[in-house]
Amino acid sequence: MDNATHALAGLLLAQGVIVWRERRGQPLASEQRGALRWLSALANNLPDGDGLYARRLGGKLGYLLHHRGHSHTVLVAALLGVGLFGAWLLWRRFRGRAPEPALRWMALGLCLVGPFVHVALDSLNNYGTHVWWPFHARWYYGDTLFIIEPWLLVTLVPALTFELSSRWGRAFWWAVLGVALALAWGLEMVPPLLAVMLSAGAALSAVWCARVSSSARLAYGCVSVTLVLSAFTLGSALARQRVGAALTEGSTRAAEQLQDVVITPAPGNPLCFSVVSVSVASDRYITRTGAVSLLPGLVPTASCRIQRAGLTLGLSPARLAVSHGVVWEGEWRGSLSELRGLQRNHCHVAALLHFSRVPFWRHTGSSRLLLGDLRFDRDAELDFDELETPRVAQECPAWVPPWIPPRTDILQPQ
Repeated sequence: MDNATHALAGLLLAQGVIVWRERRGQPLASEQRGALRWLSALANNLPDGDGLYARRLGGKLGYLLHHRGHSHTVLVAALLGVGLFGAWLLWRRFRGRAPEPALRWMALGLCLVGPFVHVALDSLNNYGTHVWWPFHARWYYGDTLFIIEPWLLVTLVPALTFELSSRWGRAFWWAVLGVALALAWGLEMVPPLLAVMLSAGAALSAVWCARVSSSARLAYGCVSVTLVLSAFTLGSALARQRVGAALTEGSTRAAEQLQDVVITPAPGNPLCFSVVSVSVASDRYITRTGAVSLLPGLVPTASCRIQRAGLTLGLSPARLAVSHGVVWEGEWRGSLSELRGLQRNHCHVAALLHFSRVPFWRHTGSSRLLLGDLRFDRDAELDFDELETPRVAQECPAWVPPWIPPRTDILQPQ
């Protein structure tokens, strides 16, 4: 998830503590409320501190292997929370303002919970996390939310901004919401009707939240998050079922074995999904891209498509007909034995396979090899997940973490 949504999750947690205290007849002072909000928002963003060092551990490949790496695990999340709480205590004592016991316990709780909420939200995307390392180093993919989900911003910003006493804080969050709505109007993946709905939703949320109590705003924020997550979770499960049915029907695909389906929801629309499938047939490695509309009569499947023309990889026309509301955009076929040979003999390929859920490779010229992940291939340029390397590796990556390769189901065991 984006860092603004992580911060809003932290503010929502802090607001829950504040309202709980008020209901007990023990309201907090303005300075105490501010301290809890700042701590919780920071705690909910701490795991993304891996961005400060990931590229230093091997450039682009290091970023792929170490972003959402050790900092996005239950063990390190707990350590981050304890570290933040300890730093806050030292800072307060340095200023001669040691917190009273009640504030100290509330701050400790928010510092500990925040990093876990961050990891849980990140686990809902198709990028994935390996939350249970070092006990188990496999990747977990939620395939439930887009990296930025505008409905969370549309509902949470009004629910929480009216609680802030700082004029600059309120201005900042209204600006965040304004940027999100501007992106909704400017991005092709958001249809005009959906942009209208998001804008109307933001306006109605702001008007309603301005008129109700703190408890009502808190309830509205919690219910909104629950409804958004529930809608996209259900939509993702239905989309996966439809893709599986579309790929397994018909005698021409009887020999294929479906290994995985990557689901990417359209931002703001739980009826639209982009999909990437991974199948094998004998020595053939087959990936396909497409789109699903759960209600094609209401939302045409064509409006759900993420065009992949002119990609770094390049796709052939899909050999599948439209069925079960699934429209196929293209496919790519490679050799499983070649991929396994590259994994065995090329250290950069072996390292990238610790990250890549839908790996692809292409020989460029006589001495170069292009590597990438079809999940994130969007244009003809080298994207953040794609790299070129000599066909014969000259220097191997030094910092390869022990993540279990996502495609262990078709690769050689390591």
